[in-house]
Amino acid sequence: MTAPAAATNPGPAAKAYAEVNDKMHKDMANTFTGDADIDFFKGMIPHHQGAIDMVNVVLKYGKTPKQRNSPPKSSRRRKPRSRL
Repeated sequence: MTAPAAATNPGPAAKAYAEVNDKMHKDMANTFTGDADIDFFKGMIPHHQGAIDMVNVVLKYGKTPKQRNSPPKSSRRRKPRSRL
């Protein structure tokens, strides 16, 4: 799998997405325990937090009214909590 081509002059939205993406992948790089349940959730929690963070990028920089006015309900609720 190849990385997407970098924009020659990335704007603030592209920079914000890159930061969110980098953080999400860093946070998903766990040491596996061998317990399928724990390993799954340790990867999915930062994955879904990354999705929430990307919604916030859309809300901040998005221009399409439909996108800006219909973020997933999960992004309007409280911040997710990790219990692991």
